[in-house]
Amino acid sequence: MRRCLEQAGIATGLHYPIPLHLQPAYAGLGLAKGSFPASERVAARALSLPMFPHLTEAQQDRVAAALQAALAVGTMVS
Repeated sequence: MRRCLEQAGIATGLHYPIPLHLQPAYAGLGLAKGSFPASERVAARALSLPMFPHLTEAQQDRVAAALQAALAVGTMVS
């Protein structure tokens, strides 16, 4: 998905590539990898789409169309 969007000129990001419980700020809690498997799975797979206050409707439509195209390619490959 990320590669398809990048090829379409749509930037993506990962806001929390490391789950919060594994961040250095929370090390004192003693939570090891595997403590929150769902959040760890999401962190490994989540994708942040463009989102900012001045994102125009046309830009939103472009992102949505690129997502639909990427999903269509993904279903054909699977």
